Amino acid sequence: MANNFGNDGGQPADLNFSDEIDTRQGIGFAQAILDLSAGWRVTAGLSANTLRYQVDRTFDANAQPGAAESDFGLVLSPRLAVLKELRSVSIYASVADGFSPPTLDEFRTNEGSLNVTLAPERGVNYEVGAKGNLDRISYELAIYHFNLRESITTFSDERDTRLFQNAGGTRQYGIEISGRYALLEQLQLGANYTYQEFTYRDFVRDGNDVSGAQLPGSAPHTINLLVDYGFATGLYANVHYNYTDAIPLNDAGTVFGNAYHLLRARLGWRAGRWDVFLSGNNLLDQEMSFGNDLNPRFGGRYFQPAAGINGVAGVKWRW
Repeated sequence: MANNFGNDGGQPADLNFSDEIDTRQGIGFAQAILDLSAGWRVTAGLSANTLRYQVDRTFDANAQPGAAESDFGLVLSPRLAVLKELRSVSIYASVADGFSPPTLDEFRTNEGSLNVTLAPERGVNYEVGAKGNLDRISYELAIYHFNLRESITTFSDERDTRLFQNAGGTRQYGIEISGRYALLEQLQLGANYTYQEFTYRDFVRDGNDVSGAQLPGSAPHTINLLVDYGFATGLYANVHYNYTDAIPLNDAGTVFGNAYHLLRARLGWRAGRWDVFLSGNNLLDQEMSFGNDLNPRFGGRYFQPAAGINGVAGVKWRW
């Protein structure tokens, strides 16, 4: 049973609607691995998925109660991968069919609508990459191309309620590079770079064709750098730097969240189950937004400003 109440100054008000929810899901997976000569390996997999949502609305303050159902049937998703092992590096290529059904929160939204027309996301992902080790360095590289059909995107109605819809198709190209270097036994350096080119294809919103526009919420470039040092005495320190490129916030590509440089640092001491620490966040005092609202329909409220320079001191004890 799930009840939704009105909001009276932060306290529950009158009952808006009441639902009895029945979710039935089945997942099966099989995989075969064939090791060949000269370091070759072939992997084949198949997953089977079923999902059904059924909502019986027993009370509705604004409409006639009723029932709604979404049944996505049996979906089979194959995957095939080939890997070649060399002396210090492995290279691979894979192709996989993907299936991602709407979540219950996407099917049954906060304002009470039952999104029975929302279809699962389907897509095919092509990927090549490499990973390996060289002395004290470990690294990974992945390049992918993902064609997604019936992409589920968010928008807000006139009451600023977050809703969901299928957005036709999207094309997603990306590169991910990461590495880690053990400069000393106690000193670790890490770096990560991600490039994303996510665009709509065959999508019309409110009569406007936005095919080719950037997918809201995806930053083209992100960089992460990490320095992590641990002393034998239990003292530790780490510094984390993140660069996030400007993020599109609407389908038309007319509103962007600013790019920012986020710097965090933490100093602490661990002994047994105890962890005493002091951490600082947004040390460069960047103006930025966390949790952006995408495609708001009312008021143009895209941003949720983050705090400036701030810090936390604490003590943890692990059971």
